[in-house]
Amino acid sequence: MKIHPSAQGISLAIRALDSTITPKLTDKAALAAAEVVRHVLTDLLKRQGPAIKLLQELIAEGKALEAEILEAAEKKANSDGIVNDKTDFESLAEEHEQLTIRIVELCSHLSSTDDHRAPALLRRAAEWEHAYYAKIPAVQAPLYGDDETSEGSISAPPLSKEYLEKFLISERGELEVSSFAPMTGGHGKQTYLCDVVYADGKKEELVVRKMDPAPIVLRSMYLVEQEYFFLKCLSKTDYPCPKPFDLARKTDSVDGSFFTMSKMPGSGASMFLKTGEKNFSEKMLLQLAELLAKLHATPIETFAEYFEVYEEPAALKETVEERYTRSIKGWEKYVKDVEHLPSPYMTWIFDWLNRNIPKDTRRPVPTHGDFSVHNVLVEGDDITAVLDWECADFGSPELDLAYCQPLVSQAMPWEKFVARYLESGGQEIREENFAFCQAYSVLRVMLAFNRATYNLQSSLNQDIRFHMVELGYQSVFMGMGLTYTVPPPATEPNDTNPSLKGEAPKVNGHAVTYPPELTLDGGNTLKVHGPEANVRQKPGPAANWQESVVLVWWDNDNHVGGFHRLGHEPNVEGGGRATLWTNLISPDGIFKRTQSIPLREKDLLPNGGYGSGDDTCTVEYIDGAHIWTINDTDTSARLVVKDDGPNIDCFPKKGAMSTEFATAHFDVPVNISGTFTMKGKSYSLNGLGLRDHAWGPRDWGNTVYSHRWVCGSCGPAFSFVAVSWHSTDDKIANFGWVVRDGQVTLARSVDLLTYMEMDSCINRGGRVKFSLTSGEMVEVECNAVPAKCIVCYHHDIACVDRICKFKSSNGFEGFANFESSSNIQFGKRRPVNLVDGVIEDGFTPAGPLRW
Repeated sequence: MKIHPSAQGISLAIRALDSTITPKLTDKAALAAAEVVRHVLTDLLKRQGPAIKLLQELIAEGKALEAEILEAAEKKANSDGIVNDKTDFESLAEEHEQLTIRIVELCSHLSSTDDHRAPALLRRAAEWEHAYYAKIPAVQAPLYGDDETSEGSISAPPLSKEYLEKFLISERGELEVSSFAPMTGGHGKQTYLCDVVYADGKKEELVVRKMDPAPIVLRSMYLVEQEYFFLKCLSKTDYPCPKPFDLARKTDSVDGSFFTMSKMPGSGASMFLKTGEKNFSEKMLLQLAELLAKLHATPIETFAEYFEVYEEPAALKETVEERYTRSIKGWEKYVKDVEHLPSPYMTWIFDWLNRNIPKDTRRPVPTHGDFSVHNVLVEGDDITAVLDWECADFGSPELDLAYCQPLVSQAMPWEKFVARYLESGGQEIREENFAFCQAYSVLRVMLAFNRATYNLQSSLNQDIRFHMVELGYQSVFMGMGLTYTVPPPATEPNDTNPSLKGEAPKVNGHAVTYPPELTLDGGNTLKVHGPEANVRQKPGPAANWQESVVLVWWDNDNHVGGFHRLGHEPNVEGGGRATLWTNLISPDGIFKRTQSIPLREKDLLPNGGYGSGDDTCTVEYIDGAHIWTINDTDTSARLVVKDDGPNIDCFPKKGAMSTEFATAHFDVPVNISGTFTMKGKSYSLNGLGLRDHAWGPRDWGNTVYSHRWVCGSCGPAFSFVAVSWHSTDDKIANFGWVVRDGQVTLARSVDLLTYMEMDSCINRGGRVKFSLTSGEMVEVECNAVPAKCIVCYHHDIACVDRICKFKSSNGFEGFANFESSSNIQFGKRRPVNLVDGVIEDGFTPAGPLRW
C-alpha cells in the first residue's frame, strides 16, 4: 500500500473547506473560523516543501550572524559545528529553535556591554527573527495535483449562560439571562453579548468581558480587574466608552475573571488585518482625532481610584520619562517571572527602548494604546464608542498618535489630522518621541504574541485563532517596530560618510554655491536643499511610504541613453520591496527589466545609497556625484551624474499631488559621463539628463487616471519640467518651471499636449507651452528619437517613457523625456500589442525604424 502524502491530505482538506464547507456557512463566527483554518492548512502545506528551503536559508544566515556576534562578544562557539543536512521541516524548525536560543543568550550578553557594534548586531538579530514571518506569506505552495511535480488541560469550565445568570442574580436580584453568545474578533480577551430580563419585565443588553483561561498577558490592563477599574474611572466622564457594572473573580466554577458592561450603539468599523483593505472617510478620522484629544485632556486625577489600587504612591507625580523608565523595568521583570519563548527581537527591542527613553518632563496622560478604527463602533461615518481598553496606560500623547499615524496617513493628510487634534484640546506633540512610542507599543503587543504562541505550543490553549499571530499579526508588528527605529543616514559630512563632502554644483564650468533660499520670478521663495536631500531618507510610518531615485538621459553623439528607477517600499505587508526599472538604449536595441523583489538589509547602503534587492543596480552619492552602477546580463554601466541646477522641490504642496504622490520631490537637470556596455559594445559617455528623487506616501493606482511628466535639458543654460495630473476625483492639475543658469522660474500655467499612438498607450513625444511668472511665453516641441518607446508596468499602471529631442521657442535644443500614463481601466489590463514600444523584459533588437 501507499501511504497518502501529507501534502495530499492537506490539499484535500483545503479543497473541501473551499468547495463544501465555507459556501454552506452563514454564521459569522463559523466563517471567521473557516478563514483561519484555511490559513493554517496552507501554512502546513508550505512546510511540506517550499518552506523548507526558506528555513534552510534562514538557518544559514542565522549561523553567519551567530559567528559575528560571537566575535563581537569575544566568546567561543557553544555548538559542535556539525552541519545538519536534514531536509524535513520539523528537524529544521528544531535546529532554528536551538539557534534562536543561542542567539538570545549572545544578544543578552552583548546588550550588557558598551561595544559600539552592539546596537547594529542586536538589530540584525531582530531582523533575522522577523525574516521568517515576513517571507513565509510570499512562499507559494500549489495544491497537490495542481502541478506536474506533485507526487494542557483546563480544570475550571468556561463561562456559561447558567453561571452568568447565577452570578447576576447574586449581584442584582431576580432576573433571567434570555440569550448568551460569544462575539467575534479580538484575541486578548473573550467577549460575549447577553440579554437580561428582570422580574419587572425590564430588558437590558450587556456585554461580558472575560479573561481567557490561558491569558496571553498577566500584567497591566490585560488583566480584567485592572481594565474594569480603569473604565470605572473613565466612564464617570462623558467619554464614549462602555460603563462597567459587575466584576466576577475567577473561581473553580469558571475558568477566568470577567465583568459586565453597557452595550454601546453602533457596529465595528473594521478588524485589524482588514484595515488596509478599507477606505475610511475623512469625517470619521477627524472624529478619531477629536476623541484622542478628549482622552489625552482627561486629568490624570480622574483615575485616582485606579492609582490607589494598582500603582505606586508616587506614580501620580511622575514625569513621562520616569513613567516609561519604570514601566520598561516592570516589563523586563515580567518576562523573567513568566515563561516566554526565546526571541532575539524581544532582546533587541528592550535594548533599543532602554537606550532611547525620551527626556520628557511632561506629566503622563491617559492613553488607549490600541487606538485605531478597529477599536471603535460607528453608525454611518459617526463614531459612537471606543472599545478594547486592555492596552490602556499612562504616558505621552505620542503613544496613541504614533500608533494610528500609519492608517490615518493612507486615508488623509496627517497634518490635517494633527490640526484637528490640536484644535480639539489635544496636547503638545513632540515628533521626536514617535519612534520610541511606536516601539513601546510594539513591545507590549509582541509580549502578548509571544505568550499566546507559547500557550498554543504548550497546549495551554487550543484556540486555532492564535495561529494568526504567526500567519498575520507577527510580521505586521515586528515590521512596524523595525521601520520606526531605522537610524537615518548621516546628513553631515564626516569621515564615515564621505559621500556628503561633495563638490559644489557647476554652472558654465564654474562652481556655484546656492543661497539657503531662492527668490523666484513672481515673488515665490523656495528652500535650496543641501546634500542631505541626495541620500536615503528615514522611512515614514505609512504602509504606502516609498522612496525612489530616477534617472533619464541621452548621449546624442553615441545614440545611447536610458531610463532608470530604483525604489524602496519598506512598509509593504509581508516585508519591504525593492522596485527596479532598468531600461538601456543602444543602436542595436533595448535591454529592459522591471521587477519588485524583497528589500534586503544590505540594500540600505551605509553611505545612504540604495541597493536593488538583487545586486544588479546600486545608486550612491559620492564626492558630489550620483553614481549609478548597473551589472545585468550582457549589459553594464557606470553612470556619473552631476547636477546642473539647484536642489529645490518645485512640486506644489497643496492638493492631491502633495499628499498622494509628491510629499518631497526633486527634479534636477544633470550631465552624464562614465561608461556603458551592451552586447560587447562599449561607449564612453557625454550626455545630458534629469534626475528625480522623491519620498513620502504614494498611491499609484487609486489616485490617478493619467499623468504626464515632461522634462528636458540642454545643460546649465536651459532646462524645464512640466507635469499634468488627472486625479481619480476628476481634478486636473498642470504646473511646471524652467531653470536658466541656476535660476528657477515657475509657470503660471502649462498647456501640455501628447502625441499618442493608436494603441492609446505609446506616445511619440508632444508639445508644452509655458506661461511663466516673469511674463514670458516659452514653447517646447519634443520629437521622439528613432528608438522604441519604453513601458514599465508597475502597481497596475503602464508608465510610458519616450526619449526625445527638443527645440524651444527661446532658441535652445537638447534632450527631453516625455512620460505618460493612462489608467482609465484601473489596472484591469496590461498592455500587450504596442505600436513601436517595449514592455517585455530582456533584450529587444532595434529592428527597422518607423520614420
